[in-house]
Amino acid sequence: MEIDVIQAEKAYEKQPHSAWDWFATHVLIGLASLALIGLTLVVTYDVIARSAFNAPTRWAYEVSKYLLAITVLFGAAHTMAMGQMIRVDIIYEHLKPSIRTRLDVIGAVCGFLFSSIIVYVSARLAWGSFQNGSTSLDLDVPIYLPQALVPVAALTLAIQCVIQFFKAVNALRARDK
Repeated sequence: MEIDVIQAEKAYEKQPHSAWDWFATHVLIGLASLALIGLTLVVTYDVIARSAFNAPTRWAYEVSKYLLAITVLFGAAHTMAMGQMIRVDIIYEHLKPSIRTRLDVIGAVCGFLFSSIIVYVSARLAWGSFQNGSTSLDLDVPIYLPQALVPVAALTLAIQCVIQFFKAVNALRARDK
């Protein structure tokens, strides 16, 4: 699949129209970037410790899985806000605009359901860890701290799905007039 450079440039030139747009286009990408930098540092440290010093870390896997989840969820919310959702453009671009918009509605609903499940399951996990006083294997840090970031990140994706849903529904209504 070829990247549509013009479409990507237009997306980044988009001016935020609301507080959420500003948050999604500036804060979410910053949070995703910080989590990705953290993930890179943790994995690099673990590889060097394991390879050079024969001293693998048990905590690196635990920390990296939460950082990866946060990176993906914040990044997905940002991507969706920028109008760069994942889709098969070779098919999507050949459809009528009304069908594309209907597919956007379906995609927003599916994305909302998916992210809502992540919010629910990960919030229950974090709350259970908080109630039990669970700590990380090696770091002796309360494990609910990184776990609590996952439902927050998934919630931003759920909110963005709701916004995309209403944008698509409004576009359908405008077309029908």
